[in-house]
Amino acid sequence: MKLPSPKSLPAIKLEPDVEAEPESRPAATVTVHEIAAASPALLDSQTVQVRREPRVRLAINHLPQSYKRAFQEKARELSMTDKGLFIEMMRHFGLDVVPADQIDGRIGPGRGTAAG
Repeated sequence: MKLPSPKSLPAIKLEPDVEAEPESRPAATVTVHEIAAASPALLDSQTVQVRREPRVRLAINHLPQSYKRAFQEKARELSMTDKGLFIEMMRHFGLDVVPADQIDGRIGPGRGTAAG
């Protein structure tokens, strides 16, 4: 996510009725409430909760080897990790889970794929 430079941001006035000293450069004046109302939350509460949960190992034992190979080949074909494919399969079947790229802050565009 690319953040705007500080110079491009408008001046913030904490309370709309308090007079501030004039600035040396002209700037648009907005209130904190106007900024907060206009900008979406960076992360929703479900994503934050999932990121804070303790991690556990999930193992599905005693499947034919060909099933495991097919699963891993499909993940590579889609440029996903096994974990990412599993989560997307859960989402496909209607489970309300956070997308794989939002669970861990280290996984994002260009990261968390089979190649990266």
